[in-house]
Amino acid sequence: MASVYRKTVTRKLPAKAELYTRQGQRMARWKDRTGKRQTAPVIEGQNGSLRVRTEAGTYTAKYRDGSGVVCEVATGCRSKDAALSVLNELTGRADKVRSGIRTAAEDAIVDHQITPLAEHIADYVAYLRETSTNSESELPQVD
Repeated sequence: MASVYRKTVTRKLPAKAELYTRQGQRMARWKDRTGKRQTAPVIEGQNGSLRVRTEAGTYTAKYRDGSGVVCEVATGCRSKDAALSVLNELTGRADKVRSGIRTAAEDAIVDHQITPLAEHIADYVAYLRETSTNSESELPQVD
């Protein structure tokens, strides 16, 4: 079953946070860099430091890919409707792999196609520098 959700993350306690207790739970209240008031529960970190637990700003999609592996992918979407649209696209791709329309390798190529050509060329030149016995002056320069 595929789903979208906001991940819970912990962050260090802001410097000017005010600690208080609400309904038996420790809370922190502070103003962020935009001046907006924030409130979050306080927990103790692994090293004993105080941390605040907050939700991520964007949604994460959790689904089973074409090979049957459960994947979590950051959608980059702040609205649930947009994140569901991304999830629908991901599950559609997985269905095509499961049904045999595409192979898993072809599906991986879809992700790789968005890489800019300049990055491919830079990677290729770096590969040539590592494996070549030629001097550095004979290899092309990438700007």
